[in-house]
Amino acid sequence: MLKSVLCICALLPILGAMTPVYAQTATSESSVATANELQEITVTAQRRKESIEDVPISITALSGSQLGAAGLSSTDELAQVTPGLFWGRSTTVNQPTIRGIGSRDASSGNESNVANYMDGVYQPDQTTALQQLAGIDHIEILKGPQGTLFGRNATGGAINTVTRTPSFDWTGDLAASGGSFGYHQEIGYLSGPIISDQLAFGIAATNWGDSGYIRNVALATEQGTDRGEAARWKLLYKPSEAMTFQLNGFYMHSFDNVGDSGEPLYGSSAALKLINNPAFNPGQLPASIIAPTGQWTTSTAFVPGFTLDQYLVDAHADIDVGFATLSGLASYSDDPGSYLSNNSDSPLYQSYVFFDQHATYYNQEAVLTSKDNSMFTWLGGLSAFEARDSYDPLNIYTNLGNRVFFPFEITYGQNTQSVAAFGESTYQVFSQFFATAGLRYTWDKKESFNSTGAGTPFVKGAQSWYNTSPRLAVRYQFAENANVYASYSQGFKSGSYDSVTVPGAEYPAKPEIIKAYEVGLKYAAIPRLSLDVALFHYRYIDLQNELVTSAPHIAVATVLVNSPLAIINGGELDVAGVVADGLKLTGGLSLLSPKIKVFSNESDYVTAPDLTGNVQVVNQNVAGNDLIRSPRWTVNVGASYERPFYTGTIDAEVHAFFSARYWDNLLNTIQQRPYHVVDASVSWKNGDGHWTFTAFGKNLTNEYYQETFLASTYVDNATYAKPRWFGGTVAYHF
Repeated sequence: MLKSVLCICALLPILGAMTPVYAQTATSESSVATANELQEITVTAQRRKESIEDVPISITALSGSQLGAAGLSSTDELAQVTPGLFWGRSTTVNQPTIRGIGSRDASSGNESNVANYMDGVYQPDQTTALQQLAGIDHIEILKGPQGTLFGRNATGGAINTVTRTPSFDWTGDLAASGGSFGYHQEIGYLSGPIISDQLAFGIAATNWGDSGYIRNVALATEQGTDRGEAARWKLLYKPSEAMTFQLNGFYMHSFDNVGDSGEPLYGSSAALKLINNPAFNPGQLPASIIAPTGQWTTSTAFVPGFTLDQYLVDAHADIDVGFATLSGLASYSDDPGSYLSNNSDSPLYQSYVFFDQHATYYNQEAVLTSKDNSMFTWLGGLSAFEARDSYDPLNIYTNLGNRVFFPFEITYGQNTQSVAAFGESTYQVFSQFFATAGLRYTWDKKESFNSTGAGTPFVKGAQSWYNTSPRLAVRYQFAENANVYASYSQGFKSGSYDSVTVPGAEYPAKPEIIKAYEVGLKYAAIPRLSLDVALFHYRYIDLQNELVTSAPHIAVATVLVNSPLAIINGGELDVAGVVADGLKLTGGLSLLSPKIKVFSNESDYVTAPDLTGNVQVVNQNVAGNDLIRSPRWTVNVGASYERPFYTGTIDAEVHAFFSARYWDNLLNTIQQRPYHVVDASVSWKNGDGHWTFTAFGKNLTNEYYQETFLASTYVDNATYAKPRWFGGTVAYHF
């Protein structure tokens, strides 16, 4: 850590806020700060626009300009500036974790514990949570159960991405970035009126890619690539002051093989057992090729990857009905994908898999919200959700020797129906003291199915669950922009199936329940200082975990089960201040104790670290162990310095993130050691604010830390994040 702190001090005068990619140069709806002010952000955490300081919820909110200044190019990088957030990945799925609460199962139709929203539209697919941060107004990361207002499965929290609203004045942005490893990104945004003061449009588009940073030693080529294109369009119609309508569309096409370009942990893999078997290793490949140990290397028989398309259409309406505002939402999304993987992670063709993903979702919602000009505010609503998820088919080919393959085909998935009614009200009990009460009633139904081959009858399961989740909070405003609060809330994650196996399709896991207690302080009474503090205690009941029941080489035999109880205690600090003219400092701290209290029969794959290639299923009592992806502490610090320079303004920024070790499995046998990441950049903006030129560097200390992790019947495998790299951006704003 000392090395990184010294690096920050040395870089501060000349470097700064890594604004690679999209260079968020545009003005967002949130108020914009000068060099000597902190930026205020209006959030919708309670389904109405409020100052972040007045909301009795722990929130990290980042505007588009702050995302650019921090050099955050995609949602998985939000953890570097958000205390309590960890972004986990496993091959094709993204599993963010907040305060130790995150998904441990990636089967079809199993939704994340951290609910993901785009412009208020629920995005349940774990493969689509990784998004490029282009054309963003702001992002809200809500911590703790958010079930009352944001719905099902928000036991850990919610991430709400708010894109830019069309403008009735012409505005636009163009940006082009390039850098190491063939990195490039091009961004465009245009908004303006179609009919003056009534109809406006906004279009954002981005294209990105790189040539990879991980060496495939078997194929002598580069892997670890990420490329794609995305477009978002919006139409805003305001026929009168009392009515607003919006129609949005989104499309993304991407290819990613970062999660399938890993290396065996400890240099050990089941493929090593076949090194002297000519039926599997006719080319007599050495151990250094079969199970590479070099940093940023991999070894597969072919180039794997996941191709994903995402289609989303959503319509919104807000109508002033006098005493309240009636809001409506309807959306449709379709997320088809195709996946090809060398799932033995070796060049010996032990086994490979490919599948087609089918995922379709529907959301409908109606909410009635009171006006804000009274001592008593309230809202009430109804929502409906439907999902159809499947892998159809999942094909597994296992080598029987001499490239004679045994094919195994599975069609599996689960469908979901959910209906909920919810409401919340806040009453000003007396001057500066506010009490809030909320409730959500949810009905969920899951239907699972599994067929192990053509002509094989489907094994099916179906079950419904009911839940009532309350929220209570009190807030005392002891000064302007200064509050203390206390809250109790419950979170509910629906029961689910792990239908990839027949037992998993028959027997569901029960729902998860979170009982969360929190106290906090939000202080921004001094213009140049912002301070947020939170302390929390969670009772985490019936955690859903993937249990390995056997270890055949044809199919992973798993079932979703519940572990009875975990206790999570922690605290967070978020601070920002202007300490001198043009100089801003930021910092964040997360402290966590994520202990499993009761779970007697956890089992998982573990690769022996003795280079024998032995992979075994280990079963043990894990009471007292830590939850996965839950470092005991994390620290983030940042500094920016802005001053006039040569007819314009120069802005230098540096940001660093430090993490304690964390565990990849509940057995607590596989860990990521403590690590740190330092990013920096320097930008120059011309006098009229139209042009911005940026140079940036990322992972400046060349840290070697995990990007993804996967345990399987063949190997414990991890992909490591990109090494030190540099780039630049040219941006134009009008």
